[in-house]
Order: sequence, then structure tokens, then C-alpha cells
Amino acid sequence: VLVTCTACRMGTSSMPSFCMRPGDATPHRFWRFYLETDDGCIAPVTEVEIYRRPDFDPDGDLMNLTGLSTISSASGGAEIFAFDGKYATEYEHSTSEGNFFGVDLGEATAIVRARLFWNPNVTACKGGAVT
Repeated sequence: VLVTCTACRMGTSSMPSFCMRPGDATPHRFWRFYLETDDGCIAPVTEVEIYRRPDFDPDGDLMNLTGLSTISSASGGAEIFAFDGKYATEYEHSTSEGNFFGVDLGEATAIVRARLFWNPNVTACKGGAVT
């Protein structure tokens, strides 16, 4: 599943601290996050939350993503900080065209929603805006 944050704009005075994408009933194993920009910039992603779809809870069950395999179009492996369960760490994601990061859930899982958080205290996108 490709998650594109289109409801959020970084670098503006009314910037929210997260963006959210609803899931669907179809189980998927891989989730990839792509922050679309006009010009490349750095987005300080502090955490990603993924909620699986349990039979009994329409709001979903927050998954523990710590220790799962991650992937990024950039080298270095720092994307693990976006999935470590700690909002004090961050992954400085380059939003240049085509860059993404993601997580392997280990098995196909139906997801209610995914939320991506970034550091609201940092001017993230100098020269560009994340949409």
C-alpha cells in the first residue's frame, strides 16, 4: 500500500503535526510512505502509527512496529527511527522526487488507518512543502 500524505502541508503557519490515511478491508503486508513536494526538502518524521483492523474494535488496534523490517529509497537505515515507538527520535526523510520509506508488517494485515507524525518544532521544508 502506498501512503501519500496529501492532506498535510509542512512549512506553513497552520501545519498539523501529523497526517493520516484510512486503511481498507484488504490485507497488505508492505506499507510505503511517500511525502510529495514541489521541491525536495527534509521532513523530520518522528513516528508512524499503524492500526490493524480487529473484529471487535472499529477504531483499530495500534500495532507494535518495533523490530520489524524497514525499507527506504535512501541508504543508511535511519528510517527505523520512524517505527521505533519513540516520539523523541526522528528520521530525517528526504522528500526528493520518488523517495519513500516503509515497513514490512511480516504478514498481510487489514489496516484501519496509518498516521505519520513529524516534529512540529522544526522548519522542515526549506524550499519546498510536503503535501
